[in-house]
Amino acid sequence: MQWPDKADLDRVVRAFQPDARLQSHWPLPGGVSAQMVALEIAAPGVRRRTVVFRRHERDLGCKPAVVSNEFRLLEYLYALNSVEFPVPEPL
Repeated sequence: MQWPDKADLDRVVRAFQPDARLQSHWPLPGGVSAQMVALEIAAPGVRRRTVVFRRHERDLGCKPAVVSNEFRLLEYLYALNSVEFPVPEPL
């Protein structure tokens, strides 16, 4: 898997928040099903935040719905708002 460069990651950030800009990024270890990168983003009038970008490649050929299934699962778990099992907000 080729590592995404800063320009690619900046386009990802702008796709879900057009006024935001990528401030920094770093790889996250682990991740069996996807490559993971932490993205520190900033937008005008908004406090900087860090989000995790998961990049699937390997499973997409044989399981094209893997990304949408994972997203729906995270939405469901996030909606439960469990203190015992915290889940990040899917973006």
